[in-house]
Amino acid sequence: MSRLLTFLCMSLLMLGPYPRMSASLAARLQINTMPSPLEFLQNSEQETCVSPVDIKKLVAVAWFAFDPGSAHSDIIFSNDNLTVTCNSYDDRVVLGKTGFSKGVHYWELTIDRYDNHPDPAFGVARVEVMKDVMLGKDDKAWAMYVDNNRSWFMHNNSHTNRTEGGITKGATVGVLLDFTRRTLTFSINEEQQGPVAFEGMEGLLFPAVSLNRNVQVTLHTGLPIPGFYSSRASIAS
Repeated sequence: MSRLLTFLCMSLLMLGPYPRMSASLAARLQINTMPSPLEFLQNSEQETCVSPVDIKKLVAVAWFAFDPGSAHSDIIFSNDNLTVTCNSYDDRVVLGKTGFSKGVHYWELTIDRYDNHPDPAFGVARVEVMKDVMLGKDDKAWAMYVDNNRSWFMHNNSHTNRTEGGITKGATVGVLLDFTRRTLTFSINEEQQGPVAFEGMEGLLFPAVSLNRNVQVTLHTGLPIPGFYSSRASIAS
């Protein structure tokens, strides 16, 4: 990707002047996330020559990690903040470092460790979500929690759509946030889990997970929209 970006930047320079902006910041702007003012100033002085218009042709996905700054203090980070576990038997919440307010976004979490049949939860949340309860217990989070046999959706402590099919070590949970349809959809091992989980999604939302010490997960971002979703006629059109 870096070689391709360099080649395209050189080609653009030959075509004419473009505003100087870093690739990472341009990507943030394209996916409608919110860089801080300091981040904008720091990135705008870098040498990379990609503008917000150019980046539309280069970047269709977002890369991000978990955020130690907003996580519960019991969360343990490793692997450049892509892997998390917990030192408590109680559920604790951790958010992704990037929030979304427009577009279609998909990320996955692999289950690295799964002991004693806990029920981790995956989804999205407002930044002010409660961090010391299972994700979905308050009105600031929308989640799917899942054990080794089945899953449920939960928002504001309302449990809906029990669905057969659970997780084990090595399983992959997918989260698909679609602001064009204002929906949140989940998958397990690349197959949709239950119906569309939530509708009416809007505002700034962060990827989120809750887990206890019996679970470890690793975050995977920068992924294309999965086949079970992108193959739908309304998306293809």
